[in-house]
Amino acid sequence: MFGMLALYKATNEQVFLDGAIDAAHFCSSWVCLWDIPLPRDSTLAQYGFRTTGIGACDTPGAGYTHPFQLMCVCEIAQIAILANDRELLRAAELYWHGCNQTVALPENDWGYKYYGLQEEGYLVSWWAVDDPMFADNTGFGHRWKGEGNKTCFPWIPAVAVKGYWALLDVFGTTDFTQIAKQHFAQESTTANKE
Repeated sequence: MFGMLALYKATNEQVFLDGAIDAAHFCSSWVCLWDIPLPRDSTLAQYGFRTTGIGACDTPGAGYTHPFQLMCVCEIAQIAILANDRELLRAAELYWHGCNQTVALPENDWGYKYYGLQEEGYLVSWWAVDDPMFADNTGFGHRWKGEGNKTCFPWIPAVAVKGYWALLDVFGTTDFTQIAKQHFAQESTTANKE
C-alpha cells in the first residue's frame, strides 16, 4: 500500500492508484468490527478494552490483536480521499480509535507503570492454552483471553507516534470529522426536506 501510494504520487498513473486502493481495502479487512466478549475478571475487561477497531493481526489462528495498524492510518485516509471512498476513511478512523485506546493516560493508565506505554498485543481468544510454554508459569505464561501479552516493546509507541505525526503532516489534524469536511463534499439535505 505504501509503495503503491508513493508510486502513484510520483507518476500520477492510474494503475498505481488502483493498486493502492486494492491494498487499502485489503488492509482495512483486518480490523475487528465487533466487541468480542472477554472474561469479566480479565485485565482488559476491567479496563474497558473494546476489540472494535483494533488490528486483527493473528485473529484467524490465534485470537491475537495489536495496534500495528496505526502505522497505515494516514495512508488509508489519503487513498480514501484520492478514491473518493468514504468507507475507507471510516476504516482509517476505526483503526485510529481502536488501536489508540490502550495508550496509558492519566485518566486511564491500563495498569502500566508510565504514561505513554502500550502493550504489544492482546489476546481475545484462548490462545495456545495447550502449549506448556503458555500454560505454565514460565515467565511467558498466563497470557489468556482478556489479557495483554505483557510486553511493551519500543516499536509500539513508535508506530503510534508515526501515525500521529503522519496525520498532522498530511492533514493538519487527527480529527477525522475535520478531515472528512475538508476533503469530501457535503451531501445536500434539500431533497430530504421536501
